[in-house]
Amino acid sequence: MDDPEAILKDVMARESGWRWEDLECTLAEISGDDIEMNRRMAEEWRAAPRGTQKEVCDYYATSKTWLMQTYGGRGALFALARRGRHEVSGWSRFFRGMLPPEGAEILDYGGGFLKDTWFFPLHGVKVVLAEVEGPVTRIVRAFIERIEEPDVSVLPVSGDVPTLGVYDGAVCFEVLDHMVDPVGATRRIVSAIRPGGPFACSVSFGAPEHAPYHIAANIRLADPEVWSAELQRMGLVPVWRDASSRNFAVWKKAP
Repeated sequence: MDDPEAILKDVMARESGWRWEDLECTLAEISGDDIEMNRRMAEEWRAAPRGTQKEVCDYYATSKTWLMQTYGGRGALFALARRGRHEVSGWSRFFRGMLPPEGAEILDYGGGFLKDTWFFPLHGVKVVLAEVEGPVTRIVRAFIERIEEPDVSVLPVSGDVPTLGVYDGAVCFEVLDHMVDPVGATRRIVSAIRPGGPFACSVSFGAPEHAPYHIAANIRLADPEVWSAELQRMGLVPVWRDASSRNFAVWKKAP
């Protein structure tokens, strides 16, 4: 197999429509500099229509800054391509234990370059990546085709949560804070999980001064108790929590 990094650069230049040299320049300017990255994204965010979820998705589909921020998770694609040994631990071990031992399929909603779920295919779990339709979906699809990875598929999202199918579990990390209606979106995602299945969720609502591309109107959900109450009304029960974060937990859908 060719070097995964070379594959990814080639795929990115072809599927994004930008020359790799231009993408690399953007990466150099924002890499390790959150202030500069947020300044650029704030400018793009202010200039973009964003009253509907479709318009929010269009913003992400056209942002070179966001694409190169996503590129920061490229190590996941490289690891998947090399299929190296990877032991699940922490939340992922708990999550895997709640899935069927064979033939499991999970939804990774908004997973970018699969940085949170890349290792599941190494443990017999198929992953469906639901991501904003645009460069990222095209890049991931082309990459997994090049490395011949059969246990990852891509579901493009162009507006509201699409018809999702049925999954044994779902993962959604730092995505709902970009949703115009995060409660409604979560309800749709949860409805796609089989009874008794796990839902791993991490979300940081509000704080638009830190992340200008968050939907500020959702600030009421920044209170963990308010968000927890919303999830419990969907029939979810918390079964694992990250001791270092108030926003990260694994939930179980009621049988």
